[in-house]
Amino acid sequence: FFFAVSLLWPMLLGKRKKKRILDRDDTDDLERKQEEEDDFVNLQFYRNQISSQPRGGTISVIHETWKGDYDRLESHHGYIQWLFPLYEGKGMNYLATGLVKEEAKLMREDMLVGENVMKSYELMLDFYGMRLFDKTTGEVRRSKHWKSRYRNLNLYGHNNLRISRILASLAHLGFWRWKVAWINFLEKEIFKEKQLRNCKRSFRDFWVKLRDIEKPDPDEFSDHVYYQKHFAKKPTPEESDDEDISGEGSVPMDSEEIGKDSPPHPENTQDPTPTSQLTDHCSPHDSESESSGCDMEDPE
Repeated sequence: FFFAVSLLWPMLLGKRKKKRILDRDDTDDLERKQEEEDDFVNLQFYRNQISSQPRGGTISVIHETWKGDYDRLESHHGYIQWLFPLYEGKGMNYLATGLVKEEAKLMREDMLVGENVMKSYELMLDFYGMRLFDKTTGEVRRSKHWKSRYRNLNLYGHNNLRISRILASLAHLGFWRWKVAWINFLEKEIFKEKQLRNCKRSFRDFWVKLRDIEKPDPDEFSDHVYYQKHFAKKPTPEESDDEDISGEGSVPMDSEEIGKDSPPHPENTQDPTPTSQLTDHCSPHDSESESSGCDMEDPE
C-alpha cells in the first residue's frame, strides 16, 4: 500500500500544481482584461459607468433628458465626440478620448452598448428632423417637425461636421447598414427633393466617400450583436448567395432624377465604406470649410 502511494503521490501533486497554475493564469487573464477595459473610456461611457465631459452626463441621462432639447444640442460642443467616437481621435474636445480597435471590438460585442448606440443615433436623427423608420434596413424618413429642423441644418454648417462623425462612428461600432441607408436618404433630400441645399458640398466631399470606397476594411462590416439579435434579417439560402451589401440597390432615385448636381456613383462601387481611409481627407482647411470627417466640432 505504502509503495503504491509513494508512486502515485507525485502524480497527484503534479496535477494539483498544474491546476493551481491554470487557475492563476485564468485569474491573470481576467485581471488583464479588466485592466484593459478600465482604460477604454468610450466603452465605460457607453456602459453608463462615467459621464461625458465637459458639462455632460451619463449616457442614460443624455438619452432621457437631452432628446428634443434642440437649443442644448445645437450650442453644446462637447457631447458629440462621446456619443460617436472615432479612431482618428477626440476632435476638438480635449476631455474626450479617441476610439481604438480593441475597444471598438468590445463595444460591438456588448448588448448594452448596442442599445445605447441606437438611442444616440435616434437622438441625433430627431435633432436633424429625421427618424429611423426601419431598424433592419436602416431606412430613414422625415420626422413630423422636419421643416424647422431642416432650416436649422441649412443654417448652421457645423452640423455637417457632426453628421460626418456620426456616419463614420456607426461603421466603427457595428451599424454600417444604418450608415449606408442614411447616406442614401441624405442624397435624396439634397439632390432630388432639394431640401438640404447647403449640404451639397459635404455630401460630395465627405459623405459619399463614407459609402463608396474601393478598399473596404472587413472590420467596418461587422454587425453589432445587438443588431444581429433584434433587427437582422434571416436570409434564405438563395439570398445568402448573392446578398448585396453595397447599399447601391437602395439608392432612392436614379441618376436622371438626381441631375447634374449629384456626384455620380463609381462604376466599380464595392461595399459601403469603412472609415480606414477617412484620414485621406483629414487635412487642415480654413475655418470656413469642413475641415475633415475626423474633427467634427469647433472649440467652444
